[in-house]
Amino acid sequence: MKKRFTAPFSLNWFFLRQNGSSAYFIHRFQSRELWRRKRWFARLVLCIKQILAPFIGLIIICLSIYRNGWIVKKRVGKSLTRQFLDQVPLALTYPFLPRWYYIFELYEDRKYRLWKDYLYRFETKRGIYSYLKRIYQTKPRVHLKNKIKFNEICHRNNLAHIPIFASFLQGQYINLNNNSSVELLPSCDLFFKPTLGRGGYGIERWDYVGEGKYSNNSKVLPAAELIDQFRILSHIKPFFVQPRIKVHQELEDLANGALSTIRVVSIEDEHGNYEITHAIFRMAVGNNHTVDNFHAGGIAAAVNIETGTLGLASDIGLNRNSRWHEIHPTTHAKILGRQLPLWKETCELVKQAHSHFGVRLIIGWDIAICSNKPVIVEGNGRPDLDIIQRIGQRPAGNERLGQLLVYHLKRYIKNETKN
Repeated sequence: MKKRFTAPFSLNWFFLRQNGSSAYFIHRFQSRELWRRKRWFARLVLCIKQILAPFIGLIIICLSIYRNGWIVKKRVGKSLTRQFLDQVPLALTYPFLPRWYYIFELYEDRKYRLWKDYLYRFETKRGIYSYLKRIYQTKPRVHLKNKIKFNEICHRNNLAHIPIFASFLQGQYINLNNNSSVELLPSCDLFFKPTLGRGGYGIERWDYVGEGKYSNNSKVLPAAELIDQFRILSHIKPFFVQPRIKVHQELEDLANGALSTIRVVSIEDEHGNYEITHAIFRMAVGNNHTVDNFHAGGIAAAVNIETGTLGLASDIGLNRNSRWHEIHPTTHAKILGRQLPLWKETCELVKQAHSHFGVRLIIGWDIAICSNKPVIVEGNGRPDLDIIQRIGQRPAGNERLGQLLVYHLKRYIKNETKN
């Protein structure tokens, strides 16, 4: 079981003066639950961490400025001293990591004033998402992390998705495409993905080159040898096989040879319906023609939920070359103002899919728009809001997502009180 990350000064949110906003409610709730659920020794350790945190915090601030400060000074003219003074009251008083200063561009005065309205990773992925799961803890669990189980649910409910041909588990090749015992791979380009993977790590692309052979640009293998290779690898971690599908022709100039996907965040509303609150369109750049993930150096643009048009694109903001793009840095195709094809159908697919995973209050969907329809790539029950807020250039705490999180947290509190 993973230990939950606790940011320095996590308890200090509790002493914020409540102003009635959704963001403040979430911050205070996280601090309260963090303290309430710990035993006396864990509370003592937490207090000791709070005492030591200022010394560690100063070091982290200096390292963060060393990595990112010079480019910010060059870009907006804010001196290293001013950047340091900006971060000190945040990092040494509240559960705020210096990296967020650069991810959310808080060196801009307009954004700096909104820093308390952001939702931070330690209080969502390692905090409130876990608490919200308990609202439906009596219902059967649905699988999002296990891609094989996820594929089965999509297939059973006729949800458009990328099919899984086969899987590799502990040295065994399992053909999922049909009942044939013949161990063959389909004659098309393939992706081999870790079954429990995330963030695009460990994915291998093998293109079909004819005569039953596949190439990954460094070597060519016949199907039997390729199967044997992943049989061996599956002793370390399981894999599955999917066809490589191509993005809609209107988006090819933005995809850079990879499959560009849309991260769409949906959440259950007050009436039991499913609402889309955020979406970003991801793109591969440079020599990467395999995956579009941020962790692989990709960029993303915010999607207007109402119209399906794209905003400016950027990366996570911690790169010396980070900037905002109106055109794709590799293909030079226009990004800003581009209309996503089949956007209405994409939103309908997300809402339909969430209804079949209803015990999950919030899901981050990865959707690919193909030539004739959108298809589901995967779902994530703990969507990362750093990327959403970075690319959207605004905090989510007081927007619709934050408001609905508060609604469900109040349901959680009510259930806890009854029990």
